[in-house]
Amino acid sequence: MTGLDDSKNFYLTTGKNIKKYRDLRNYSLQVLAEKVGVTKKTIQRYENGDIRIDMERLKEVANALDVPVKKLTEGTGVFTVNEESSAYSTNAELSEKMELLGQVERLAEKYQLDLSDPASMQLLEEAFNFVKRIQKK
Repeated sequence: MTGLDDSKNFYLTTGKNIKKYRDLRNYSLQVLAEKVGVTKKTIQRYENGDIRIDMERLKEVANALDVPVKKLTEGTGVFTVNEESSAYSTNAELSEKMELLGQVERLAEKYQLDLSDPASMQLLEEAFNFVKRIQKK
């Protein structure tokens, strides 16, 4: 999966999970929005994956829905499960991965890269590999 695909998948899946838990709580968009302190349109856009949700807001939504953050990111591939203990990676790791995805999106936008284009993805991959080589030195 490409960086943009990972990012889109993360926000779409997280949005679906927000909607799932909102529906399970029988909360309307308005009720959840009031609990979180945003507009119902913002909640709707999170649920549809139309806008990115940052870690602090994700925590607020999780608190409002009375679920752990890991439930809202379930199925995104961000958390890794330890088979023996069923322990998930930390919120700090999630936050770091979310920030990295955001940075990739911002750089792609800044340099007008279409991340759905294989040539652009190849260019981005080469840039990441170059940075990795530099960091190892």
